Amino acid sequence: MKNLILALSAFTVLFSSQVQAKVLFEGWFEVISGAKKVGFYVSRYEFVDNKFKVTTYLKTNAEGNSVTESVKAFSAADLKPLNYAYTSKTGDTVKIIDATFTGEKANYKINDGKKETKSTKVIKKGTFLSNILLYMIMSQPDGLSAGKSYTYNAIAEEEGTAYTGTAKVVGLEKVKGRDAYKIINKFKDDSFFTWVTPKGEFLLTRLPTANLDVRFVDTQEAATKDITTNVSDIKLLFGKLPGDGGASTKDEKLTPSPKPTPTASPETEIKKPTKGANAPSGQGIMIKGAPPTKQATPKSGEETSP
Repeated sequence: MKNLILALSAFTVLFSSQVQAKVLFEGWFEVISGAKKVGFYVSRYEFVDNKFKVTTYLKTNAEGNSVTESVKAFSAADLKPLNYAYTSKTGDTVKIIDATFTGEKANYKINDGKKETKSTKVIKKGTFLSNILLYMIMSQPDGLSAGKSYTYNAIAEEEGTAYTGTAKVVGLEKVKGRDAYKIINKFKDDSFFTWVTPKGEFLLTRLPTANLDVRFVDTQEAATKDITTNVSDIKLLFGKLPGDGGASTKDEKLTPSPKPTPTASPETEIKKPTKGANAPSGQGIMIKGAPPTKQATPKSGEETSP
């Protein structure tokens, strides 16, 4: 996965005017419920026209409640939300959200396939879209280091509602033989565990209460195997089919600046970013109805088995 995001003062130096769009990350993932594969997930992070663009697609089978979900979201260079489109279909239930942001106002159009409702909400200064949480963490001084904790406000794209969450970097553990920082993200009354390498390569997200894993895999074929896949829909959403894998260790330091003012935190307040690294969403994928089970979590330094 490529390290990202520049201080704006250096942005034009590293990205010439000839570069109209830069893919920061593309990745394919398996969705595992218990011991069974129930779907796949694919994401792409780009910097386009001085904005961050995040595109994601989730597909599960009947054992995963037959979910099809997509998000296309834009954030400013300082990570302030600009707009996003969310679409989901679970069985016969449809939900479409179109959101635009102006200052501290969020304007929503929500359609259930039968009627459309509109609403305007006021969001706290410093609120960002949940799918760029890890970008925000890694833009902080020593952001991805053991013991760092953050309190933040983020918008759950599937609801169009902002929540206060906390994220703590626990320490290094082994995932498939690789060193990865474990991050505990508490958001929407649930806890998600995310493992990312020191370079910001996303390896695994786990939702213990639902016994659900989202695991990075090397190829599209590995992610979509045994899952009905509409390639045309994915190409339409992404513009072209995302590349297999997508991880890169090329060291390009990019940092957003300035950053939104965070809410006060009893832990570590999010401060003005001084460095950054590319990473995918800190948001876990929630498949509603998956059986809750207790799941032991490894101690720091132990192997985390995907």
